[in-house]
Amino acid sequence: MRSPGAMSEKVNTVPGCDFLVNSVWPEIVPGLEEKLPTLFNPGDPDTFHQKYTVSMDFVRTFEWQCGSQASVKRLRAHPAYHSFNNKWNLPVYFQIRSTVVTRLL
Repeated sequence: MRSPGAMSEKVNTVPGCDFLVNSVWPEIVPGLEEKLPTLFNPGDPDTFHQKYTVSMDFVRTFEWQCGSQASVKRLRAHPAYHSFNNKWNLPVYFQIRSTVVTRLL
């Protein structure tokens, strides 16, 4: 599998059209929210970590499918991409993990 950094900027695309970024990704985020409402819940830190890891692997795979580094940049700048990343309540997750570690000490 190729990495986003290894992608060629010369991909056969329709100028001004970035289907994955502008059509597919914006549908994925609300779909996940609707079908997996507990996806972003940090209450069980082990489950949260597993879901986060799988989700970030999915995002990386999606980025590889974008076809060019420019497309990946557009994806990462897309409001739906920011919305998805902001849903992960990482401060709460780290607070829960910190509390568990502190108790063990």
